[in-house]
Amino acid sequence: MALSLRKWATPLIVGSFLLMAVSGALMFFHIELGLLDPIHEWAGWVLLVAAVAHLVLNWRAFTTYLKRPLAKAIMGGCAVLLVAAMLVPVSDQQSKGPGALISTMSSVSLDKLALVADKSLSELQADLGQAGYDGTAATDTAQSLAGDNRGAQMALLNAALK
Repeated sequence: MALSLRKWATPLIVGSFLLMAVSGALMFFHIELGLLDPIHEWAGWVLLVAAVAHLVLNWRAFTTYLKRPLAKAIMGGCAVLLVAAMLVPVSDQQSKGPGALISTMSSVSLDKLALVADKSLSELQADLGQAGYDGTAATDTAQSLAGDNRGAQMALLNAALK
C-alpha cells in the first residue's frame, strides 16, 4: 500500500521544523551538543523536501495567499532578506556581541589571559589543571586546548577568569 503525499507531508514539516528550531536556537547560543550540527543541516534538507510536497498539495491555497497584500509583503520581504544575506559580504571584524568576545578571548595565549585574570601564569595553570586541563603551556589558547567547541572554550575561560 503506497503512502500518500497528504499523509506524510505536513507531519514531516512539523517534525523537521521542530528539529530545525531547537537545534538552531541551541546553535545561536553556541551550545554544541552531540550531533547538533549535522542534525540541523540534514533537517534543513528534510524541511525543504516536506515544504515542496506541502506546497504541491496546497498549490491553490498558496496562489490565493499571493493575492493578499500582507502575505505578498511578508513573502517578498523574506525573499529580499534571503538575497541580501547571500550578497552582502561580512568580515570577522563586523561580528559583535558575546560571540565575538568569546572568539577573541579564546585566541589569546594563556600568559596574556593570566594578565586579564590578574593572576600569575602558574596560578592560571593551576586553576586550569583543576578544571581538567593539565600540562598547559604559556602559548596555549582556549581554542587550542578546548578545540572548536564553543561551550568547552567558555568553560575553560570561566575556570581561568574565576
